[in-house]
Amino acid sequence: MRSQLLIVGIITLITTSVHASIIQNQPRNGVIAFDTPLGVSTDLSKRQVGEHDYIFPVSNFPRITLPIGSNKDEVSLNVDTGSWLTHVPDVATNCTKCLLPDGKLGLYDANKSTTAVKTGQTVKSKFGTNSYYYGEGVIDDIWFEPNFKIPGTLFNDVQDIGSGFKTGLLGLAKPPKGAENENIV
Repeated sequence: MRSQLLIVGIITLITTSVHASIIQNQPRNGVIAFDTPLGVSTDLSKRQVGEHDYIFPVSNFPRITLPIGSNKDEVSLNVDTGSWLTHVPDVATNCTKCLLPDGKLGLYDANKSTTAVKTGQTVKSKFGTNSYYYGEGVIDDIWFEPNFKIPGTLFNDVQDIGSGFKTGLLGLAKPPKGAENENIV
């Protein structure tokens, strides 16, 4: 009887310890968690790399606001699990629909960021007739929290954004071979 009670006690202690160590929505080593409200739709979809033969509603992308560069220009980015490159709208786009959740215009200014390094390489990503990002490769810091940044991140400093988009894009997919440095992950 005592051995059965001792076994039940040990199992309860182990179960309680395991349950206490699994805390949801708390920071864990190697994991970054952030709120990503949806633009319009409440149906969240995951896009796979290479799936370009269907219409994917942009409203299904979760959205995040991130500060970019030394001056921490806030921009709104759709989080895309099917793209690897990040596209950040620049002030050169004159994009009037690149709005932050508070309604203010959210554009990055590579010319004012003291940490920006322009690569001189043209970057073009086209997702459809009116859905594209054209710009230049830039290396700069992307901030996730006031004291947490990913320094020296390569992204497309978008200077021409198609009418199909009203935000930039945070690409979270694994990049193809040869483009490993084009990814924030």
